[in-house]
Amino acid sequence: ADEIGAQVRRGKEVLWVVAPARDRARSTIGADQHALDALAVIIADAFARVQLTDDMVHYARHDPLTDLPNRGILLDRVALALHLARRRNVKVALLFVDLDSFKPVNDRLGHAAGDEVLIEVAGRLSESTRESDTVARLGGDEFAVLLEEVSVHDVIEISDRVLAALTRGVDVAGTTVTLGASIGIAYGDGTESGEALLRQADLAMYEAKARGKGQYVSYEPSIGHARLQRLELVEAL
Repeated sequence: ADEIGAQVRRGKEVLWVVAPARDRARSTIGADQHALDALAVIIADAFARVQLTDDMVHYARHDPLTDLPNRGILLDRVALALHLARRRNVKVALLFVDLDSFKPVNDRLGHAAGDEVLIEVAGRLSESTRESDTVARLGGDEFAVLLEEVSVHDVIEISDRVLAALTRGVDVAGTTVTLGASIGIAYGDGTESGEALLRQADLAMYEAKARGKGQYVSYEPSIGHARLQRLELVEAL
């Protein structure tokens, strides 16, 4: 009763900009009300611009389908994790997760069904990891998981959970889609770059597929040498 105000909407949230109205002339109160109404419009526009900026930043750093962090933000977090690992004398692990036989899903059921599967996979990866871990989508059916301050036992346990979660089928439009995945694991202590760690995990993933899929393989230098020799042989042929 002792205030005048104008409503401001910020998305679904309702706010008010108010001024006192006690012991003031009616004409002054009316002028103030018009001023508050005009101010409310300016405030709403400012909130809309801030929200648009936030959305643009979010979409630039997240995968639009799964809303997981994208490759750029993953590499930023890997770089930071490696820096902290070097200072604290701990290890980090990077898992490169690639779905097995995902292409037939798109070919048989269509890309909309494939998108549903990818969204489900993103959810299962998040459920199989810790809150402190980073799950990212690299593109297509490739995902990555950054594990900070972990032991080898922790990594194996999480990898087992991920494989178990991705082995369960997914119901899409009344059809059960069979899933599976191959995982490459690379360990870092801060002496390597984020790009190098991702490349090592990628090579280990290809080795897991070469060994029969549906399993995880930890990176070893011999894996990188063998892969390079195969690529050189292909190039030579």
